[in-house]
This record gives sequence, C-alpha cells and structure tokens, in this order.
Amino acid sequence: MSEPIYKFFRGRFLPDWYQLSKEEQSSLVAKLNEGLEKVGGKRLALCDSSLVLGSMIGEWIRGIPNIEAVHKYTATLNELKWFRSCESTSLLGTKLES
Repeated sequence: MSEPIYKFFRGRFLPDWYQLSKEEQSSLVAKLNEGLEKVGGKRLALCDSSLVLGSMIGEWIRGIPNIEAVHKYTATLNELKWFRSCESTSLLGTKLES
C-alpha cells in the first residue's frame, strides 16, 4: 500500500502516565512527535475528548506516507514503552475519493 495513511487514535492515560513528572511527560510527548516526523507523518489535530468521554484523548494523524511508515512509528511507540502510559485504539484508513 503506497498511498498515504490516515490514523485515528483514541485513548486514555493509565496510572503510569500520572506517575511521570510534567517534565517527563513533556519529554515523552516530544519523543513521540520526533518519531512521527522521522517517518514522514504529520499530525492534523490532537483533541481533548474528556468533556464527553471522561479522560479520553483523540488524535488524527495524516500523511503517514505508507504502511511501512506506520510500522516504524509503532516500533517507536513500543521502544518508548508508550503503552504503559496510554491505552488506546487506532483506526487506519486511506482517503476515499467520491
């Protein structure tokens, strides 16, 4: 699949996130952003859904060049142990031309 991938992620922070200092949280987010940029991805929006869904966050990422880049970014998430801090569900898709 060589067309750009759109990724929707919805998640909630886990207790490990709240054990991190604000500086550690900021550093982790910066590393996630670096990893996304490294694979050619671009964040379209980061949304706070906590008003409706409790402690939920959601994000649309656009322009991940291809499925291989998605795999590389997921490897970065694993290396940073992101899933200790955030439980999430992701949906991937391609642009629908009507």
